[in-house]
Amino acid sequence: MSQPPAPQDDDRADLARAVAQLADLRQQVMILEGRCQVAEAQLRPLADRQVRDMHERLSLALALDDPDALSQTLAQLTARVERAAKDDRQARDALEARLRQGADDLARASAERDHALAELAACRDQAAQREAAFLSSTSWRVTAPLRAVMRVLRR
Repeated sequence: MSQPPAPQDDDRADLARAVAQLADLRQQVMILEGRCQVAEAQLRPLADRQVRDMHERLSLALALDDPDALSQTLAQLTARVERAAKDDRQARDALEARLRQGADDLARASAERDHALAELAACRDQAAQREAAFLSSTSWRVTAPLRAVMRVLRR
């Protein structure tokens, strides 16, 4: 007959099983740690991108000086900024057009003023010529003594 195993043999068998289980668990832990490292490597760029997006949102919200902008998505904020830039370009184009129109009007007014000044100078010269012709005329010279007598009598 066989004898039941001695208590030491049972302890040794339990110990061997425990060591084998421990080795299996260590191997599973190593596999799981490898998977975690791979997952971390894959998640790090995503997390970095999310942080950058949040910073961009915050920057846009601060730039827009709009507290409600913090709750909007990046796409919505980008669309708002693009609309604002488009409105700014349109306003700038309108102002440039008005400035060009004003410059054209100023040039036209300046040309008209120069023309009017030239006409005025021509009229003044013509009047001076007429006055000189009148004062040098024979009738003006002949009536000079009569005008002098009339001046004395009026006083």
